[in-house]
Amino acid sequence: MTGFSAYRPAGCARKVDSRQIIFLMSFAGSLRGVAMSSLRAKSIAACAAAIYFGIIGHQALARDLVYQPVSPAFGGSPLNGSFVLGLAQANNSRYLESPQAKKDRRENAARNAANSASDPALQFQRQITASLLSQIAGQVSQQIIGENARDSGTFSFGGTQIQFARANGQINIDITE
Repeated sequence: MTGFSAYRPAGCARKVDSRQIIFLMSFAGSLRGVAMSSLRAKSIAACAAAIYFGIIGHQALARDLVYQPVSPAFGGSPLNGSFVLGLAQANNSRYLESPQAKKDRRENAARNAANSASDPALQFQRQITASLLSQIAGQVSQQIIGENARDSGTFSFGGTQIQFARANGQINIDITE
């Protein structure tokens, strides 16, 4: 870049590029038709020059990306020690179970899944229970929010009790076992 020190504004350490001078001269030439005596035209020219020199004229500042480790054990900041320790302790919680206990748990789950899939009586019992619970849930929901909904009530089946009451446009439901 060729710079002209004669065009350097007072107090500026950088040189003005010849392309910047050509731009300003062409900009000033485009304003010939405008009466330069008007304050508005002068302020537009001053703003354009300020924007050009302030934003476009500056060189981009950048630096290289540098990897910095996080863990203090590998050269990271010692202030990260408690953070890294907390992460390690949270990660260790899934390894607290012994390998033999994990193996036993997996075998029991596989055995239970195989038994439930192969036993037709157990499968039938589960389907009947699910169907009955679905019908009971449908009846309870019809009593609470259906066409002939009640203002309050109590339902009991098995060891479960459901109480509901309408208050201020809301329905409060309490389920206890």
